[in-house]
Amino acid sequence: MTMRRFLSSVLILLIASHLAIGQEVPPDPIVPSAPLEPPSAPTAPLEPPEPLPPPVLPVPVPQSLPLELLIETREPELINGRVLEVRQTKRVALPIASVAVSRTRQTLSSGLIGAINRLAQEVGQPSRDARFYRRGQTWVAQQTSAWRVDLPATRQAVLVALQKNQAAAKAVLLSTSPKRTVADFSRRGIRFYFGGGNSNFAGSPSYRVANIIAAAKQLDARYLEPKAIFSFNQSITLSAKAGFVLGNIIRGKNLVKELGGGICQVSTTVWRAAYQAGLPILERHQHSYRVAYYDPPGYEATVFAPSKNLRFRNDTKAALWLQLDWDSTMGNLELNFFGAAPDRQVQISEPRLSAERPAPKDRFVPDASLKLGDIKIISGAEKGLQSRIDRAVRYNSGRIQRDTTQSLYVPWAAIYAVHPKDPRAKK
Repeated sequence: MTMRRFLSSVLILLIASHLAIGQEVPPDPIVPSAPLEPPSAPTAPLEPPEPLPPPVLPVPVPQSLPLELLIETREPELINGRVLEVRQTKRVALPIASVAVSRTRQTLSSGLIGAINRLAQEVGQPSRDARFYRRGQTWVAQQTSAWRVDLPATRQAVLVALQKNQAAAKAVLLSTSPKRTVADFSRRGIRFYFGGGNSNFAGSPSYRVANIIAAAKQLDARYLEPKAIFSFNQSITLSAKAGFVLGNIIRGKNLVKELGGGICQVSTTVWRAAYQAGLPILERHQHSYRVAYYDPPGYEATVFAPSKNLRFRNDTKAALWLQLDWDSTMGNLELNFFGAAPDRQVQISEPRLSAERPAPKDRFVPDASLKLGDIKIISGAEKGLQSRIDRAVRYNSGRIQRDTTQSLYVPWAAIYAVHPKDPRAKK
C-alpha cells in the first residue's frame, strides 16, 4: 500500500511538470520608438583636432634684475688710405637697490635719477683734433669728438628699459666734432705715412729741454702745400711768451745767456726727416764744430737767424702734414710727414769721415753764478774732421736724383765755466 501511494505521487508530479512546460508566456508590451530620420549623404572622416598650446602663465618681474647703461661712441679712423668707422661701447652698472625700487614702481626713483646725473658729469669728454698714431707697423689717424650725456633723453631711455624689463639702456649723447677731423686729412689727400726722422737729447740741461719743446710746439701740426717751401726761421718765433728760456751760448771766448739754446736739436730733426723722406733740400748748414748730440758727424743742421736757415720743398702731389712728437723723459724728438702715397725710395750712405785733426787745449770761460773753485763743463773736446753723406732718390717714374751733403768741422777745445776770479778764466 505504501509503495502504491509513492508511485501515485510520482505520477501526479510528472503530469504537472509537463503541463507547466508546454504553457505559452504572454509577450511584453510594445513601446513605440521615435520616428527614424532619412539617412544623410556619406561624409569624409573627420581629422583629429590639433592639440591646444599649453597655457602661458604670467612670469613675475624679478625686482633685483640688474640694469646697465650703455655709452656708445663712434669715431672715424684713417688707416692705409681708407676711412673706417670705429664703435666703442662702455657699460656702467646702475645701483641695484635703486633699480629694484624703480622696477617695482615702474618709474625712476630719486636714487636712480641721482646716479644717472652723477654718471653724466663723470663720463663727458672734450674734443681732440685728428692726429696720427702708431699702431704696430702702421700709422692710424684718429680724432675724438666732444660729447656729453643728454640727461632728459637718457632718463627716458632708462625708464623704457625698466618698463620693458630689459637689462640695458643706451645713453643718449650730444656730440661735437673737433676742429681738425679725419675727414679733413682725407679730403686734402693726406692718407699715408710719407717719411720722417728723429734725434735724441737725453742728458740735456733743463734750459735746453725747455727750448727744444718750445720750438717743437711751434712747428707741430702744420700743413705744407704742394710746391711750397718750408723755412725753419720763418716758422719759429723766439720769445719768453712762446716758452723759450735763457741758456748758455758761447759767443767768441765768453759764455753768455740767450734765448733758444738747444734749438738746433729741432732743426737737425726736421732736416733728417726731410732728407730721409727724399724731399729736395734747398738750404742746410752744419755746426762749426762737431756736437755729440747730433752724431753721426754730418747728419745734422744748424740755424741762426738771419744768416743760417733750413729750407726744403714739398715736391709731392698733395699737402704734407708735419707732426712732431717728443718724450722729455727719454729725450726723444721726431718729425713725421703724412701725405700722398710715397712715390720714391731713398738710399742714404753712412757718413764717410776724413781730414781728422786733434782738438786744442782746454778753455775756461767766466761764469759769475759759480763759486770760486767750482767748475762746470760746457762742451767736450772734439777733433776736427770732414764728413760726406750721399743720397739717391729713386722715383717710381724711373728718375734718380743724387746729391751729397758735406760738413767741415774745425777742431774744438773742451770748454769749462769757472768763477770770474779763477785765474784760468783770464788766460
